[in-house]
Amino acid sequence: GIYQLRSSTNLSLVLLDMMMPVWNGWHFLDELHLQSSEKRNIPVVVVSAYPDTARSVNPVAFVPKPVQLRTLLD
Repeated sequence: GIYQLRSSTNLSLVLLDMMMPVWNGWHFLDELHLQSSEKRNIPVVVVSAYPDTARSVNPVAFVPKPVQLRTLLD
């Protein structure tokens, strides 16, 4: 989660559930955008049961819940 974002130097992709229990996806994205420009450009794939949430954050991809492993890997 957010702790890995703060400490990691080699993230290449974020799989983001917009409806997390403590921090929601929008809070996570706010934190991501406060990080270095390198982290700000990490591609985000939204994983959600609600397709409309994906439009609001402009992800590189959307994976519907329940997640099918094949779909996620594609």
